Amino acid sequence: MTEPPGPWDRGLQPERSNLAWRRTALGITAGSVLASRLLAAAHPGLGLVLPFAALAAGGILMAAAERRSDRLGRWLRARRAGGPAPAAPGGRLLLSVAVAAVLLAVAGAFLVLGA
Repeated sequence: MTEPPGPWDRGLQPERSNLAWRRTALGITAGSVLASRLLAAAHPGLGLVLPFAALAAGGILMAAAERRSDRLGRWLRARRAGGPAPAAPGGRLLLSVAVAAVLLAVAGAFLVLGA
């Protein structure tokens, strides 16, 4: 008797993780777009460019999170079946979001202290 392909976890942790990454992407995008409205008065060029950069970054983060979720699902299903498993997803997405957050904090501090 074969088991259905998912869900494999009673708590549905991979699904919750995927939803958390989606909320993170949405929060970063919305926060950056709203911050650009405040920034537009002091720096009109940045106020115009930042919303488009935020939308692009949010889309990239959403796509990366979806790709990570798919990779995790394939890894869990292969592990459950007992066959050869592909490589498990690593922490590159988390590292890239952390580095971006630090860079945004430094840029924000520079704008606040430089003004």
